[in-house]
Amino acid sequence: MATAAQRFQHMGAAVCTLRETTAAEGRGAPLQPCTHAATIAHDTGLTLPLAPRSTTTAAATGTSGAWWKHREWQHPLVQYAVASSHNSHLTGAQVCAGTPHDSLYAVLHDGARMVEVDVHGYSRGAVVTHAWCTPPASLQYMLQQCASAAQQHLPPLFVALQFHAMTVQQEQYVAASLLRLLGGVLWKGALDPHTHSPAQLRGSVVLVCVGGWAHLRPDGVLRGMLHAVFMTAAERENLARSGTSVPGTVAQGTNATHAAAAMAPAHTGLSRSYPSNFIVSTNTAGQPSALWKRGVQFVAMNYQTQDAPMRAYAAAFKGSAAMGFLRTRHTPAAHSKLMHPAAT
Repeated sequence: MATAAQRFQHMGAAVCTLRETTAAEGRGAPLQPCTHAATIAHDTGLTLPLAPRSTTTAAATGTSGAWWKHREWQHPLVQYAVASSHNSHLTGAQVCAGTPHDSLYAVLHDGARMVEVDVHGYSRGAVVTHAWCTPPASLQYMLQQCASAAQQHLPPLFVALQFHAMTVQQEQYVAASLLRLLGGVLWKGALDPHTHSPAQLRGSVVLVCVGGWAHLRPDGVLRGMLHAVFMTAAERENLARSGTSVPGTVAQGTNATHAAAAMAPAHTGLSRSYPSNFIVSTNTAGQPSALWKRGVQFVAMNYQTQDAPMRAYAAAFKGSAAMGFLRTRHTPAAHSKLMHPAAT
C-alpha cells in the first residue's frame, strides 16, 4: 500500500500537465506557482486584484516564543476544540447571502482555524457558491486566502471542502488548483488524530471533506488528498447501500447538526457539528462548551452572525494564547492552565 507521501508524489505527476483555461484567454495556460500577491483569474474570466487583509490573528500577535515547544500543545488533536466556521464563504443569512471574493479573510482574521468551502463544478472548472442560491465566487481566490493564513508561527488550518457533482475535467481542475495554491503548505503525511498534535501540524493546511465524498471518482486525485471525511449517519447509510466505502487510510469523522451532536453518544475520534440548515441567520443548540464536552472538536459556527452563542464561542477562544485551539479533555485541576496552553 502506498504511503501518503507517495500518493502526493503521484498526484503531482498526475496534474503537472493539466492546463488552466480561462474565458478571457480562451486557450490553455500552464499552471504556474503563485508566489506573490498579484492577480488571480476568476474561473469565469474576471480578473480580480488581490488585496490581502492581515490574516494573522490578534491572539497570535500577542504570543511570544515558540509556542509549539510547550508541552500543552503536544497532545493528540482529538483533545482540542478548534475554532471552526460554517459556510465560511457566505455573509449574512446562510442560504441566500452574498459570496464576496474576499469573504474568507474576515473569518480567518477573527481566528477561525477551520473554514468551509462549497465547491461546485462550472464550465471547465469549479466555483464556490451555496446551492447556486448565491453568485459564484472564484475557487482559486478562496484558496489563495487559505494559503495566506498558513504560516509557520500559527497552528494548522483545516480547509473543509464540500463537493457537488463534477465532471472528470472539473475534478482535475479542483485538484490542480489545490496543488498550485496550497501545495507548499499541504500536510502530505498520514494524519492520525490520536497521535498528531497541533505542534506537529503547525504551519500546514489539512484538507478534509465535509460533504460530497460520493461525488468524487474512486480513482481520482481528490480522494487521495483528503485526510478526513466527515459524514452524517444518513450519508453513511446511503454509502453502505450503494456499496461505496471510505478507504481505511482516511480518518473518518462524525458530521451532525449541533442538536444531533448534543444528543449523540460521546465521540472518541474526530467529530464536527454545524448549525441546522433550517436556521439561516443564527447559531443554535446553546453553549458550544456542551458539545466540546461530548468530544466534538469542530463546532462550526456562523461567524457572520454575532448572536449570543457566537459571542460565547468567540469568548472561549479569546486570549493571547488560544490561536484557535483550546484543549478540552483534561483534569479539573489543570483547567485554568490548559485553557491558555502557551502561557506556561
